[in-house]
Amino acid sequence: MEFQLVKNLNNPGKINSRKVAFRILKKNYSSNHQLNDDIYNELSGRSLPDLDIRFITEMVQGTTRMHIRADYELSRIYKGKYSKLETDLKIILRMGYYQIRFMDKVPNYASVSATVNLAKSIKGQFAGITNALLRKLSDTKITSPGQDAKIDDISKWMSHPLYLVKKWQSAYGFEKSRQLMEWNNSRPVLWFRRNQNIISSDKLHDSIIQMNFQPTYFKDDNRYFNIDKPSELLASQLFTDGYLYVQNPFSGLVVKLLDIREGDQVIDVCAAPGGKTTDMAQLVGKSGTIWAYDVNNERLKDIANNSSKIGLTNINAQLMDSTVGVFPKCDKFILDVPCSGTGVMSKRADLRWRRQESHIPEFAELQYKILQNCASQLPHEGIMVYSTCTLESEENWENVNQFLKEHGDFSIEHADEYISDQFTDESGALNTFPPHHNIDGGYAVRLRKHG
Repeated sequence: MEFQLVKNLNNPGKINSRKVAFRILKKNYSSNHQLNDDIYNELSGRSLPDLDIRFITEMVQGTTRMHIRADYELSRIYKGKYSKLETDLKIILRMGYYQIRFMDKVPNYASVSATVNLAKSIKGQFAGITNALLRKLSDTKITSPGQDAKIDDISKWMSHPLYLVKKWQSAYGFEKSRQLMEWNNSRPVLWFRRNQNIISSDKLHDSIIQMNFQPTYFKDDNRYFNIDKPSELLASQLFTDGYLYVQNPFSGLVVKLLDIREGDQVIDVCAAPGGKTTDMAQLVGKSGTIWAYDVNNERLKDIANNSSKIGLTNINAQLMDSTVGVFPKCDKFILDVPCSGTGVMSKRADLRWRRQESHIPEFAELQYKILQNCASQLPHEGIMVYSTCTLESEENWENVNQFLKEHGDFSIEHADEYISDQFTDESGALNTFPPHHNIDGGYAVRLRKHG
C-alpha cells in the first residue's frame, strides 16, 4: 500500500492569518480554556492551507509563550504607561514583537507593515502607535540580563513566572535554569510513535521516505521519530488511518519500567487521553487487558476513539476516581498521575501562565492519595510504576520518599534494569531534564510490594 498526503479539495479562499491568530489570542486571554483547545476550535471548521495553519499556530503559541518579554521590551520604548494600553492593542503589539524577534523568515519591514494593517482592521486608532513602536523595536536591541541581574528582570526576559524562576534557580543554579527556560521558549519537537501491531518499522520507514519526509529516530526506541514538517504528516493517511500516534519518547520510557509481557493484565489508573494506554495494549496483545480509569468522562472518549482507530479491543475504559476507587485484582499498576506539568511547558505554551505556585503542593497531595489507594490494592510481589511529567521534587522524590517511609513493604527497583542509564538518576528513577535529554522532562519510579 502506498500512503499519500490527504489533500484538501475545498477552496479556502484568501484569509488573513494574522486576524485569525488575533481572534484566538483574544478569546484565550478572556477565557479559562487551554490554548490548544482554542486553536483547534478556531481552525477545525476551516479549510486552510497547511502553510496558513502552521503560521497561525506558531503565531498564537509563540506570542503566548513570549508575551511577558514582549511587554518588557515594548514598555521600555513606549513613552507613556504601557500597562494602560487597551488589551486588544497589547495583543497586536505582542504579535508584532514575536514576528520581529522570533520569525526570521519574515523581514522586519514586512512584519511591521502586516501588523499595522491588522491594527487598522481591529481599530483605526491603533495603527499609528503600532507603526511607531514596532519600527522603533526593529532598530532596538536589549541585552539579556546576566547572572547578577535582578531576578524580576530575568523572569520578564525569559518570559516565565517569577516563582518558577526563583524555584528553578534554587534547585538548578543560574545556568541550568536558563537552559530549561530557553528550552521552554523554543519551538517544540513533535514526536510520533509507530503503532507496531499494524505496521512494521521497515514499511513505515519506506512509506515516510516515499512522501519525501526524512525521519529522525529516537535511538533508544525506534518506534519514535520526528520530522521537519510534522503538520504534513498529520495530514497523511499514515496518521488518519491510525498507523501513527503523537507521543513523546518519555512516555515510552515510562511504559518500559513496567516490563510488560504478552498476556499481562495492567491497571492504568489515570489513563486519559490514552497514549500510554494504547502503547501497553499493543504490548499485552489480544490475550492481555488494560483496565483504564479516569475521573473525566469526556477524556475517556479520547481513549475509546484512539483505541478504535488503532483497532484495539483489549482496553476496558471506565470512569473512576482513583483516589478512592476499587480496582480489579492485577499485579501491575501504572500511576501516570495528574501533575503541574513543568517538564512539558515547551509544548504547552500557556501552561506556565495557567499554573500557580499553590498548585504544586495541591498536586502533590492528590498524587499521594492515588499512590496510597493503589498501594493498598496491589498484591504481594506486584509492581507499581509512579510517574509524572513534572520536574518539581515535591511531586517526585519527596512524594516517593515519604511513601517509602510509611510503607516498609515497598522497595525501588532500579530503572536502569529496564532503560538506558542515561535517563536514570542515582536513586533509581527515570528522571529526564529536557535540555540535556532532548525529550519531555519527567519522573518515574518502579516500586515492588513484598510479601
